[in-house]
Amino acid sequence: MLTTMKDRLLVFLKAKGLTQAKFADSINVARAAVSHIIAGRNLPSYEFLCNTMKVYPDLNMEWLMLGIGEMYQNDSRTERTKEPQAALPRT
Repeated sequence: MLTTMKDRLLVFLKAKGLTQAKFADSINVARAAVSHIIAGRNLPSYEFLCNTMKVYPDLNMEWLMLGIGEMYQNDSRTERTKEPQAALPRT
């Protein structure tokens, strides 16, 4: 059982075939922010969570944050392999 959010985030990145850097770029957060979350140094920010929900709508955020339910909102195989809708523009 995946007990921490960082473990679940790593599972999600592997399932999507994303590196930490590509994921950070896609949700428009600093690469170090993702690295620090995975290392356990920081908790995710509000911006991190909101941007993740926008770019990866198939991800079940309750699963990511709390470990409740399944990784994906929709259990469709095509949804699981779909690329992110769009990366958020850099500001």
